[in-house]
Amino acid sequence: MKLIFLFLSFTTIPSIAQVNAYFSSCAFNTPDNHPYIETYISVVGNTIAFKKNNTEKYKGEVEVGMLFLKGDKIVASKKYTLTSPELNDTIDRPNFIDVQRFSLDRGEYNFELSITDRNRDSKPYLLKKKVIIDFNDVLVNLSDIELIASATKSTAKSAVVKNGYELLPYM
Repeated sequence: MKLIFLFLSFTTIPSIAQVNAYFSSCAFNTPDNHPYIETYISVVGNTIAFKKNNTEKYKGEVEVGMLFLKGDKIVASKKYTLTSPELNDTIDRPNFIDVQRFSLDRGEYNFELSITDRNRDSKPYLLKKKVIIDFNDVLVNLSDIELIASATKSTAKSAVVKNGYELLPYM
């Protein structure tokens, strides 16, 4: 009986494993009244499979799908592969982040997010939520507050660099 228990406790079933991720978003408005939304995803590194690539390093890949719907009409969408940093080994599999921007008019949207591990057969991470973008043309407005984990000076061109600072989102 103990042998069977030990075998079961060390066996994982890939088909029921699931990618874990954190998601948040912020709505912003430009000075000339063009609203947009930023989406932030942090994939939990130890919940995805890493495979050795042609440079003998390990890399994780997740497929991300995002939809913004107004009623039953798709007004914005994106599907892409998000890759982890390359690692020499998989003992420590760090979380990795992604930032996307979508120009959207004022209104209420149904947002759908799907994240699937490309290196194994697993259940996708799914999220559905309402997103409201409501900036007034006449009154003073405030954009959402973006929480950050760190801020460092940077001259790099990146989705997380704003006004000369790398702003890593806190989710």
